[in-house]
Amino acid sequence: MKIPLSITKTFLVFVISLILISFGIIGYFWIYNEYTRFHYESEKIKLDFIESQKKLIKTQMERAAEFIGYSKSKTEQRLKENIRDRTYEAYSIALNIYNENRIIKSDAEIKKMIKDALRPIRFNQGRGYYFATDFNGIEQLFADRPELEGKDLSDMTDTRGRYVIRDMIGIAKTSGEGFYDYTWTKPNHGGKDFPKIAFIKKFEPFEWFIGTGEYLDDVEKDIQSEVIERLVNIRFDKEGYLFASTYTGEPLFTNGNITRGGANIADLTDPNGVKIFQAQRNAVKKPGGDFVQYSWKKLNHPDPSPKIAFVIGIPDWEWIVGSGVYLDEIETVIAQRRQELYISLQQHIARIALIFGAMLIAAFIATYHLISSKERLKNPRKFRQMIFLFRNSGKWQLLPI
Repeated sequence: MKIPLSITKTFLVFVISLILISFGIIGYFWIYNEYTRFHYESEKIKLDFIESQKKLIKTQMERAAEFIGYSKSKTEQRLKENIRDRTYEAYSIALNIYNENRIIKSDAEIKKMIKDALRPIRFNQGRGYYFATDFNGIEQLFADRPELEGKDLSDMTDTRGRYVIRDMIGIAKTSGEGFYDYTWTKPNHGGKDFPKIAFIKKFEPFEWFIGTGEYLDDVEKDIQSEVIERLVNIRFDKEGYLFASTYTGEPLFTNGNITRGGANIADLTDPNGVKIFQAQRNAVKKPGGDFVQYSWKKLNHPDPSPKIAFVIGIPDWEWIVGSGVYLDEIETVIAQRRQELYISLQQHIARIALIFGAMLIAAFIATYHLISSKERLKNPRKFRQMIFLFRNSGKWQLLPI
């Protein structure tokens, strides 16, 4: 039986149209879904990135806080070890002078030699000095206040009303040596209300005690300087660093540089009008610190970039310490993901085109099988001409092979 050519053409047009429409619908929804997924992934990547960076800077601050806490806890221990060692040195000097001269010189001469040897000695950045007092309260050596030497200081009290010299004599007589807390004068400073710890040791030959002391605030400042030197050099991630200022806006360090003594930053504002210091000051009022966002320049770039920071307060030192990361790095990550999506789209379109081509070939093959075997045997050349069609002026015509 011969199948009319019009039926064959109609079927072929229907199949091709169906394939094209299906391809268009499937392609549209697929591309739409891909872009929807991309936007979802971009937002998720951004949120995940910010969350991971928050964890990173918070971890850095937890480590910094631990280091600061540890350093602070060692203030008194470090002070005591230092002044004890210094007092032992002075005792050794005095005892050596005595032993070397006790036979050939008088006690008065030896006392002068000991005082002359200890008087000029300074340590701890010039703050430290030696003193010596006899058991009657007469000051034998007072390097900070030489005008008091030779005077009876047994009635001298500190700002808390304690008889400092009497208490030290008591330690020397009963224990031979020991620490003593009090308030006292400070070189190059007025007043005598400076918390101080002294270590004194009995000097048996003359019934003296020799000692030295250190001011807690001075040791604390030394430790603060060491902490700054340590924290300012910390780096993490690509552009991560630590920064710090005081509660009043005095800078300490930032951007890898020590800025202690620089201009006050209390009124520092970013290009978007964010009061940076005020935001940090409010954040440290919360227990454990908090996050703040603003724009700031990178280490090696002069232009401000969006930044998120985590800041904590160090109440004992009245410090604001923080660490931060720049958020513009996420744009690089998203741009890379966009390029990956574009390549993926190209690959998928190529696959769909191959599928479409395969479907067209299948349609031609199906048309071929619709023609009766009799027609193929009767006129094979005419049949082969029917396979390739071309639409001209709205009519389908046979093209010769």
